[in-house]
Amino acid sequence: DQIAGFKVISIGSHAFKGVESISKIIFPESLIEISAGGVADCRNLNEISLPSSLKYIKKHAFGWAAIKSINISKNVTEIEFPIFHGCNNLSKINVELLNPSYKSDKDVIYDKKMEALLCLPPGYKLDSFRVPKSVKKIGGSAILAKNLKRIYIPKETHIDPEAFKLADPNIMKIIR
Repeated sequence: DQIAGFKVISIGSHAFKGVESISKIIFPESLIEISAGGVADCRNLNEISLPSSLKYIKKHAFGWAAIKSINISKNVTEIEFPIFHGCNNLSKINVELLNPSYKSDKDVIYDKKMEALLCLPPGYKLDSFRVPKSVKKIGGSAILAKNLKRIYIPKETHIDPEAFKLADPNIMKIIR
């Protein structure tokens, strides 16, 4: 939990960017924030353990990592999406039930009320996805799934102009 006598509370922007020798990270229980790109481009990073003390995850925090699954604790109250861009193996996302800000359902991240779809992970296994009727908005860069061929979106749902920015539009059919 300490480095040179100092408590580790934040992973700085791009602190571990591109360090290919990292395959597993167990963050200390003192950690509160992972800054933008904190462990981005660690292409051999396949296991991350997030502490219950973590509150903030900034953009591209885990971008291009080889992680397959991640658990987000009840204390994470601020996520700047996208955080999983390029994590093509990521198919399992679990947000702790008692989290006041976010919810996961079938490995997709939503706001707590399931009114905003925030992240459909890059490694989502199915070739089609039906956005729940409760969803009023699909956020910017929310759709990351690489294998998705069809996505069914309710007509009333607002789609951010950049919702599909990081997806492959050539293989995906949007059905409203």
